[in-house]
Amino acid sequence: MKSWKLQQLEKDLVKIFNHTLISGEIQEIVNLVVAIVKVVELVLVLVVALLGLEV
Repeated sequence: MKSWKLQQLEKDLVKIFNHTLISGEIQEIVNLVVAIVKVVELVLVLVVALLGLEV
């Protein structure tokens, strides 16, 4: 049988691991959103440039 301290340590390590995993996933989502915003910005610049050339 595991001691109380060892059980608590295992619980704490699992919490830290899960938090790190969630934080990493959130960071990936944020990076993806930033990339999408940059692409949309480039598309808008191209559209404005094309409209400007036609006028």
